[in-house]
Amino acid sequence: MVVASLELPWQGQPPPYTPLHTGASINRGLMLLAYGGCVAKYEGPAVSGLEPLGGQTPLILQSGSPTIKPHRDGLGPVFSGGAQAYNGGPVGEVGGTGPFTLEVLVRITSAPSLAGFFGVLGSGDGTARGVLAFGGGSNKNIYFWGSAADLASGVDWLEDDSLQHVFIVSGGSGQPMLFYRGGAIIASGTTPTLSSTSNVNYAVGDFGNWASSPTGAIIKGAYYRRALTGGEISVLTETPWANFEPMRFDIPFTPAAGTVPSITAVSAENITATSADYRVTLDFA
Repeated sequence: MVVASLELPWQGQPPPYTPLHTGASINRGLMLLAYGGCVAKYEGPAVSGLEPLGGQTPLILQSGSPTIKPHRDGLGPVFSGGAQAYNGGPVGEVGGTGPFTLEVLVRITSAPSLAGFFGVLGSGDGTARGVLAFGGGSNKNIYFWGSAADLASGVDWLEDDSLQHVFIVSGGSGQPMLFYRGGAIIASGTTPTLSSTSNVNYAVGDFGNWASSPTGAIIKGAYYRRALTGGEISVLTETPWANFEPMRFDIPFTPAAGTVPSITAVSAENITATSADYRVTLDFA
């Protein structure tokens, strides 16, 4: 008897409280990740290298009546506009004037002016790091909000119920800031002057200042204390759930006598392992 072990990335949203892949290089500097009605947060000091995340806890309802419910992309908070938010903390320091990345995965039909999506909120000018809808003639730009240290992308949110994966990547105060959607750079600018703060809160939805949130699902929000590379953004755009421990399958089988088993092919939806002597198929359809 031989057991073949397969590790496969999540093609869809993992269930709430799925362990994060703490050994994955893409999680280096990850401070906060909200998904599926829960949040994982790092609660220690700002340090370099891989930062261990604390346990996952439920999102905390802050205002309004958003709901955690199933939607077409999984499970999580669904908003209908206005003062609707989940909030909680503290989540440690935001990393001073250094680099950071904000990531949001959403499907929305409305992005009213000053709608909050996801971010960390400090106290004082330059201490917030958040994603809003603001700026431009429509006030629907994908917008970085830094609490008096802001930057508009000049590109509006899509309000057509399509899946949007957005990243705001900064090299730190005075350094380039890049806006990505769908894995491509859609805008760039210079990061405003930022400030350090400790004991920041996270927010999913309305940031509390403007009583505004989108209509639709905020599927994933993440904050990294470093600037993700273009390659890493490509990975997360293709596989948004690469932050999590992969699915694992142990497949027992008996190979033909005198052969050395090997797995030579793995596909995404119907996973098939083949050799000249055996065939193993896992059908997820």
